[in-house]
Amino acid sequence: MWIFESPENYAKMVEKISKSVFMVSLLILYLISCINEEFRVFLETFSFGAVYEIFGVKLNLALLYAPVFMGVLEHVFKIHDKLSWL
Repeated sequence: MWIFESPENYAKMVEKISKSVFMVSLLILYLISCINEEFRVFLETFSFGAVYEIFGVKLNLALLYAPVFMGVLEHVFKIHDKLSWL
């Protein structure tokens, strides 16, 4: 499983971190949207009202492209490296 493998080099580590950022941000956004109705409505307007039902769970489009955006930002700008100096 990709989450438990040790990265062999820096490029694989950056890829693993960006995948982890995607998964964690997806989970957090989903949980917050389940807990807070106002946040769910905000995400629905942010995704232009597109709501999909997958396995009986209603998801909006923002739950997909917001974590993708965060993962790509992490991968491109290597934010983990910048934060390690703090």
